[in-house]
Amino acid sequence: MTHKFDRTSCTCPKASVSDYAMTGNDVGTGSLLAALADAGFLIGLKRNRWQAVHRFFVNCNNRRWNPDAIVFNSSNHYGTPSYWVQKFFRESSGATLPDAKLQTNSSTLVASAINWQNSNLPEK
Repeated sequence: MTHKFDRTSCTCPKASVSDYAMTGNDVGTGSLLAALADAGFLIGLKRNRWQAVHRFFVNCNNRRWNPDAIVFNSSNHYGTPSYWVQKFFRESSGATLPDAKLQTNSSTLVASAINWQNSNLPEK
């Protein structure tokens, strides 16, 4: 999925993926592997200037879909690894994505690099 939309024209209207989730046996209720798959998918969307929203909330006592980003019950809540990937992509939305080349023979390796200026830090 990382390169699925790379040949799509960037002059067309921007796309919004309104709901997506990683599925499969290894995903479970929100594993690190699912978060890495989310990151790969989001890198592809970001490269094409698109956006997406992940399924977000689930009550752990009434789970109908896996994975979700935030799990809660009447007294606790926590973010799954996928939640933290989404948070990073949201917080780095002002970052620039430079052209980067990774030389490898692997077709399953995904990488990204960003330039991020933290506006809260004093300039040097």
